[in-house]
Amino acid sequence: GYFIGSSGATIFTCLSHDIVAHETTHALLDGLRDHFTDLSSPDQAAFHEAFADIVALLSVFALPEVVARILSPDPLYDASGEVATVAAEAVTIDALAASVLTGLAEQTGHETAAHGHGGALRQSVKLPPGTHWLDTPEFEEEHRRGEVLVAATIRAFLTLWCGRIKQLGTFGGRYSCALVVEEGAKAADHLLTMAIRAIDYCPPTDIDFPTYLAALLTADAELVPDDRKHGYRATIREVFASYGIAPPARDCHATDGTWLRFDDTIPVTYGRSNFDSMLRDKDEVFRFLWENRIALGIAPRNAAGRFLDDPGRIDIASVRPAVRQGPDGFFLKETVCEYVVTAQMFGSEVEKVLGVKRPRDMKSTERVEAFGGGVLIFDQYGRIKYHIVHRLDDGERQQRRLDYLWARGVAGGRGERRNDFAAMHRLRQGA
Repeated sequence: GYFIGSSGATIFTCLSHDIVAHETTHALLDGLRDHFTDLSSPDQAAFHEAFADIVALLSVFALPEVVARILSPDPLYDASGEVATVAAEAVTIDALAASVLTGLAEQTGHETAAHGHGGALRQSVKLPPGTHWLDTPEFEEEHRRGEVLVAATIRAFLTLWCGRIKQLGTFGGRYSCALVVEEGAKAADHLLTMAIRAIDYCPPTDIDFPTYLAALLTADAELVPDDRKHGYRATIREVFASYGIAPPARDCHATDGTWLRFDDTIPVTYGRSNFDSMLRDKDEVFRFLWENRIALGIAPRNAAGRFLDDPGRIDIASVRPAVRQGPDGFFLKETVCEYVVTAQMFGSEVEKVLGVKRPRDMKSTERVEAFGGGVLIFDQYGRIKYHIVHRLDDGERQQRRLDYLWARGVAGGRGERRNDFAAMHRLRQGA
């Protein structure tokens, strides 16, 4: 809630809009996706940090008076009714990227100047596009790696905002400040809504940046099929690609990066399930999944391709009906069902169950825990629209996770992660 700054003053972080929004987002995201706090890959903890920053930065545009004051010191309308204006050169992508608007926790950054900050605590958008960042050792640290995702998102936002600004009329090379703020608020609200809604289209385990990008594009495509007016999805794909982030090639459309829809030819049994109950009843969803575990690929296969007798423990994490309204008044009704598959094994069973090579120093008696899981999106008629899944028997993903855990000196289980973000932030502040 507070700390003593380098000036000797008490800095109340609990009164900072940026910090409160950031930390609250951590809590809300953890409630929606419990396994996103697990050690899994460099992207997983980084995603938590990035998502919290994105929400904090874009939510500022819900305060138009604050945005207007940052862009122009003059009130929007003075006593004579004159309209406040802002110079065209002040609302370019580069100018906005350097402004206070794209910085996070400026006071905290200034008051930790002794630790090498001195400006905003983070201003990720200043990270120039480059496909090499995620492969750089410096960007294995959670906050730094998260900055790549934040930079891509905020640069996409600035591109969209500046595109909307250029459609406005000018007054001698100046724009109406009120209209500039209004266009920024529209773009920020749309992108923030996309970012939040995308969580429903993410698998519940092993999140990474490409997976989130596919979810982001799919969530928007479902609600706003026609993207030609402002080109949100096209802009996002282009900017993310410039930072080396592309949707997964295996499960997405090559043209637009959205998730592939569920294959209706797969023999799924619907007749013995009550869809009305599945809107709210986890037991009904479990019965549906268990009956269709082979058709849906939930039952894992061994290295020889045979289904295992024990599919692991299947937990229904959440069942949420969702009704959303698009900008054209169109209503989208879906039911989001999230499940997690957990397999516990000894080191000697890793190759048989997961189809991966165990680390050289892993003992045969060492206990290992592995996860899979997915999200089923049902349409309003109770049919599967999407099955977005990280399979338990995806050997490539499980190998990456196991190698990452062993490189970090962590055993194969979840461990205690509940206070990690607080500890991480304290270490970051003192770095």
